[in-house]
Amino acid sequence: MLFYKNHKEQQKTSNKPFYSGNAFSLKAQTRLNQTFKMLHNVQVFKTASVDSELAKDSFAFNNFSQVFATTPQSTSTIKIGNKGALAEFQFTPKNLNIKNNFVQLGSDHFLNSQSGNLLSNFHLRYRSPVFANIRLWETVHLALNTQDTLKTLSNTVNLQIHEKYLLGFALDYDFNDLKSLEAEAAYKPNDFRYIYLRSNILSKQVTLGGQESFRNDIKGTVEIDYDVKQEKKGFMGYPVSMKVGMENQLTHSSKVNSQIELNEEILFNQVCSHRLNRNLKVSVASKSNISKILSEPSPKNYNVGVLVKWTF
Repeated sequence: MLFYKNHKEQQKTSNKPFYSGNAFSLKAQTRLNQTFKMLHNVQVFKTASVDSELAKDSFAFNNFSQVFATTPQSTSTIKIGNKGALAEFQFTPKNLNIKNNFVQLGSDHFLNSQSGNLLSNFHLRYRSPVFANIRLWETVHLALNTQDTLKTLSNTVNLQIHEKYLLGFALDYDFNDLKSLEAEAAYKPNDFRYIYLRSNILSKQVTLGGQESFRNDIKGTVEIDYDVKQEKKGFMGYPVSMKVGMENQLTHSSKVNSQIELNEEILFNQVCSHRLNRNLKVSVASKSNISKILSEPSPKNYNVGVLVKWTF
């Protein structure tokens, strides 16, 4: 899949694993339609999903301590929570990053304190110089799970043509079978708007999406999913689902992300985040099942949590 954003937006994205509810999710980290961050303002791949902004802060309730260290060529982060410990490392060799060439190596390791399971991820990212108005990006990602010896290899390749058009594909392979194969085309006429069409070739699902920026502080995103095989029931029983999201940058330090999902059930997610100072950030996330609330008002249909992130 592709991800196409301008430089300011790239600096906001993150590929760090996060906690979803009470469980750490490999799927959330590697798929999420999610966002990959590349250093030095390098453009990235995977289309901006409605979920991507929410994922950065939403429902990360278990993470309460973080140690961060950086050098000109490397970045290291250690996080400790009541579910386990997470260590992340990134290395960007200077001798390979010359003349618009970009190479980055990285890994992250999550140790579950309850099960003792170790989940490790390794990645290699590459961006080529421009040749004949074409530029290549590639990411190779390997996931290892000690509990069930899970091995998953992911590869993402993207081509940018004349700066406005992008083509790409992404595959997941578990060394036994091809699990996922996706293709995508995107068009970005300017810094404020882009449209993409993504197809999951194996599951025969098509996604049409777009993003529009209104001024510098409001951004709207829409995704429409269609199941070609018509096996999945979506909104009102049709094989169609929709996500509509909006990001509102209230001030330099405060931001609100909202999303409504029209599927078999209507879901509403919201994250309000505020950076108190250079080191301290507070986020409040809420998740509501509107369909169940209307039919059965109950506290179990609400999910609210608070994340306090402190960086040394």
